Amino acid sequence: MPENDTASRSSVKRVVKDPPPGLSIEASGGELTIVRSWRNWTVVPLVFFCVIWNGMMAVMFWQALAEGQHEILLFGSLHAAVGIGILYSVLLRLFNRTRITVSYREVVVRHGPFPWPGKRSIPVYQLDQVFVRRVMVRTKNGTRHVFRLIALDKNQKEIVLVKALESEDHALFIEREIETIVGIEDRPVEGEHQPDPFNRNPPSFGEMLRLGREAVEESRRKREEKNS
Repeated sequence: MPENDTASRSSVKRVVKDPPPGLSIEASGGELTIVRSWRNWTVVPLVFFCVIWNGMMAVMFWQALAEGQHEILLFGSLHAAVGIGILYSVLLRLFNRTRITVSYREVVVRHGPFPWPGKRSIPVYQLDQVFVRRVMVRTKNGTRHVFRLIALDKNQKEIVLVKALESEDHALFIEREIETIVGIEDRPVEGEHQPDPFNRNPPSFGEMLRLGREAVEESRRKREEKNS
């Protein structure tokens, strides 16, 4: 359950270490923002297809205008609309980011700079739980699994924060950060995704170094307490 404002204010200022690759952290005043870039390798073939498709449309329209073939312009308008849609999809994947801002007042989800549905703003006092659900989605290439980040309000109504995260690590990290910052005690939710401990990515070299340093510090602290 969310704790009082004073506790939440101090927890927002804590230092967040080592988010998984693809996520970054921005801390400003009494807010903490988790930023996820939409860019990944799958945009590469789409960029090539976009250039070829829209290049062909530009040549066709230029020739039709030069020769006064207005019927070709009418025929090509549908294909041009498809090209604009492909271009917008490329711009989204290259430049858009999801920003999840957590403060002692609210949790805000934004997508930008190019407009995209999914804007959310939830007051902290209405939050009961945050959890991850693994769902199957259909695409033109078949089916795949994505991870949906969901908030549960005090009336047990589900509110989708982020609809389709490709990475399990991203989804679980964001869930834990929101719960920690706003002071929610984690508890099981029906339909919640349970990570497989035998199917996790191995820790990075940096993570292993950090764990080693923490183990050394803990061992030294215990020796000092024992000798004091």
